[in-house]
Amino acid sequence: MRRFFSSLIAVVVLCLTGCAHIPSSVEPPEVTLADMLPAGSTLFEHRINVGLRVRNTNDFSLSVYGIRCALTVNGRPLLRGTSRERVSIPALSSRVLRLEGVVTALDLLQQFRGMSTREDPTYDLTGEIYLSRDLRRSVSFARKGALPAFPGTP
Repeated sequence: MRRFFSSLIAVVVLCLTGCAHIPSSVEPPEVTLADMLPAGSTLFEHRINVGLRVRNTNDFSLSVYGIRCALTVNGRPLLRGTSRERVSIPALSSRVLRLEGVVTALDLLQQFRGMSTREDPTYDLTGEIYLSRDLRRSVSFARKGALPAFPGTP
């Protein structure tokens, strides 16, 4: 009987100390659009290499194992993308995650047709970032902003 209680206490202590290093509250990371570069084209679609800056505002590192996003420009869908890049983001720092987005030729044509030279284009970036299995969660994000004017435009 004494052996049973000793074993039970040992198991409880191990469980409590094992869970002590898992943070109780996680601030969602901030995600912003870092850059967009052409990655290849066919007649029907264009691939774009998208850089998303992920900022960890927590006082502990975050392990990211995936991200997905959708980008709309001037209220029209432009591209969707995913990445399975695994990265650890140290406490209070940031990393740029790369993903490949795809835009159809028709959507791209509609974007150019709907652009006004008087206003900077606006964008909405939405998606989900998948955190480590220890935290067992995904976090949604949304960001709005204005794209810089193209060179040579008034």
